[in-house]
Amino acid sequence: MADLWKKLTDIRQWRDARSSTSDEQVEQALSYLMRGVRDRVEAGKNILAADEARLVQTSWSLAFEIMDHPEHALKDVEEFTVSTSESQILADFVLNRTRYQRLAVVGAIGIGKTTIALGLCEAMLTKIEKDSSAPVPVLVNASSWCLENGGRMIDQADQSIQREYPDLRTKRANYGTTPVRELLLRKKIILMVDGTDELGHHWCARFLEQVDADAERPFVLLCRPDEYHEALPPRGVVANMAVLKAAPLDAEERVRSIRAILSPSQLKNPGWQSFLDEVADTPQGALTQALDTPLKIWLLRVNYIDSGENPSALLDRERFPAEVDLRSHLIGGLIPALMKRSLKGNHQRFRFINPEEAKEWLGYIAHLMWRAKTSAFEWWRLPALVGRRQSDLAFATVVCGGSSAFLSLVFIGLFIQEAGSGIRRDPSSLVLQTMLIGIIFSLFFLAVYRGGTEVALDAKPRIGRSEPRIPGDVLRGETRSFLLTPLKLAFLIWSLFLAVFLILGLWAVDLMIEREPGFDIMISTGYATRSEIVAHFLPDVIIASTFGALAPVFLVLIFSFFRGLERSTGLLCLIVSSTLSVAGRLPFRWLVFLQEMHSYGVIRIYGASYQFRHAELLEYLAWWHRTQHVGRRRMGLYDAGRRLAVGTATAIAVGGVLYAIVA
Repeated sequence: MADLWKKLTDIRQWRDARSSTSDEQVEQALSYLMRGVRDRVEAGKNILAADEARLVQTSWSLAFEIMDHPEHALKDVEEFTVSTSESQILADFVLNRTRYQRLAVVGAIGIGKTTIALGLCEAMLTKIEKDSSAPVPVLVNASSWCLENGGRMIDQADQSIQREYPDLRTKRANYGTTPVRELLLRKKIILMVDGTDELGHHWCARFLEQVDADAERPFVLLCRPDEYHEALPPRGVVANMAVLKAAPLDAEERVRSIRAILSPSQLKNPGWQSFLDEVADTPQGALTQALDTPLKIWLLRVNYIDSGENPSALLDRERFPAEVDLRSHLIGGLIPALMKRSLKGNHQRFRFINPEEAKEWLGYIAHLMWRAKTSAFEWWRLPALVGRRQSDLAFATVVCGGSSAFLSLVFIGLFIQEAGSGIRRDPSSLVLQTMLIGIIFSLFFLAVYRGGTEVALDAKPRIGRSEPRIPGDVLRGETRSFLLTPLKLAFLIWSLFLAVFLILGLWAVDLMIEREPGFDIMISTGYATRSEIVAHFLPDVIIASTFGALAPVFLVLIFSFFRGLERSTGLLCLIVSSTLSVAGRLPFRWLVFLQEMHSYGVIRIYGASYQFRHAELLEYLAWWHRTQHVGRRRMGLYDAGRRLAVGTATAIAVGGVLYAIVA
């Protein structure tokens, strides 16, 4: 089978290589990417640009100390300075002044890197309307790069774009087999990669190595300064890469930005006058340092300006002795403030209105994302984010616990039925049978818990022909992936085995009538006909066949889990999410919860992926979750299943030893 599969793979690769992508298909793929990028830019600007970049002017300039030799990266070495709002000037610089259209945008967290990337994409798309030969910017997230597998830069870029723009992969009849590769080879697109600094030091260094190796590929990346410095190649620069670095906001710019946000009545408020005086008079003070980026000023706006709160509390040195205390206070109040702002005067009905519960659930999601070194939450990869051990444990607990409970209820039902018919069975036999069922399924639990494959955890469920692309498809995909796919598979298997068991049961009844003398006597004396005897046994045959056909369903589903079939992934995701809901880590309607958090403005949506509004919010919630849950003794289904299995196995061992001694 392995040799046959290898030959089939070789044939498929040869076929793909022979079936070239036509120029018309390449143009169609380019048009699709333009529409996708434009939609992504509009969605991003609706969330980010309206609140921060419009009022706070961050200055960006060339950082010659961390860029390649100016003659390698630039066509001319003149000084260049641009503000966040001057997107057209920046687009002209990238397209006309850089030698290979390669640029690194480096700035502190919350300084506006994503905002400047969205503006740059919009400006480039506008230029394409006038000059069709201009390259198309393609915005992707660094977390979509499969750096574990290595490979060349062009291969990684191809996979990343297809992953974030899935129609290029699923609709090959329209776009051909290799549209992205053709566009990259023809340099028709410029990759813009956001979130490079969120990969972690090791993966960020590997990412920059790939960018450095492909020295003439048009490329724009966004990164924080410390992470960029640490991840640079050994020679200290990325080949042919120009670097723009953000200048910190001075006290005057911070005061000007806050004044522009305040209403006339607030400007006359003594509390705000004292606040502005403190920011202007103490440039090195804790309050001024806590408002050093557009993000921090926006946090001040949401928490105090829009809500009408008195800012005098922020001047309390005893409550907020350091800049970190003020920053934690502002970002910690973001979720309640956003929810309060959205609920005020909004006629939309929200299911999740408790800020503390929302913070608890978002903290757990942020913890999973922080641990996986990703800034994009793809809900169908929840089992992989949770971890293999917890996924296997949840799967084993639910399947084995449900099977054990089902068979125990069957035995109890038979016991009650026999008692009603006058048969007096010793209750100890029922207890013994139930214990035996528990022992068998506990051992079965241990076997399943040690099983599972990475392929099964990483596979995506089949939702139509691709991942969902818009939030509405995500919600519909929840039902189709979590319920319909495994239920259809289970129902098909159950129906087949039910038919087999019914045939075997009726055949067994017929054989019993043939061989039992008592039935011959009943038929010959006219006491009962053959059809009446069969009708008498038919309900028992149907009940036994119905329940008996469920056993192969469990076995096939578990086998498919072991083999890593795609169809089991939706069921696995349902089990894991249900287990997390019972344990209190996620709400039961957690996709609806994410959608509502997007409506509140806490989360943004890119295709089927969810991202926190700001990386600092992700890091804060992950930190908050870890500090809140360290040492907390919470026993969920994970620990309960493990204790059940270990306890039952121990009881079997001790009982076996005692029985051997007594016998």
